[in-house]
Amino acid sequence: MTWGEIAGIIAAVAFAALVVALIMLIRQVTQTIKEVTKTVDEANQTIAILRRDVDGLSVETQGLLNKTNQLMDDVNGKLSHLDPLFSAVGEVGTSVSDVNEGARDLVGNIKDRVANKEASQTDAPITTSDKGGVVVDTERPSSPTIKERFGQAASTAEGLMKKWKVRQTEEKSKVKTFE
Repeated sequence: MTWGEIAGIIAAVAFAALVVALIMLIRQVTQTIKEVTKTVDEANQTIAILRRDVDGLSVETQGLLNKTNQLMDDVNGKLSHLDPLFSAVGEVGTSVSDVNEGARDLVGNIKDRVANKEASQTDAPITTSDKGGVVVDTERPSSPTIKERFGQAASTAEGLMKKWKVRQTEEKSKVKTFE
């Protein structure tokens, strides 16, 4: 055997080893490609299932949004019907406040009159009589009659009505921003 034959045998063995290595590499690549293909197919099936589910969910979500919009419209309509109620309650509160203020004024007037009456009773004027004696003037003004008391109550009620009318006029003249 010559050096050329030995080199030829080595080259043939190397070529055979290279072919065997390439065959094994190609088998591995083929298996990998099969697995990748299988994974892609599964992914495509999963995407198709998800697409169907998402379509169903979007239809249900749209229905839910429509119902929510209807509910909000209904709630807004009912709230708009409650606005006059709250306005009326506010007016009642204002009226009660006016009545309290009027009652407070009336009680203050009565207290002042009682205090003035008591002061006038203790400070009764002292005069002299024609005969030269000292006389205490015991004549006091008579207590108010029922007619006078009704007149006082009527004037208090008139004052309350005037205050109420002024307040109503002020409220009507204000600019309403939420209508």
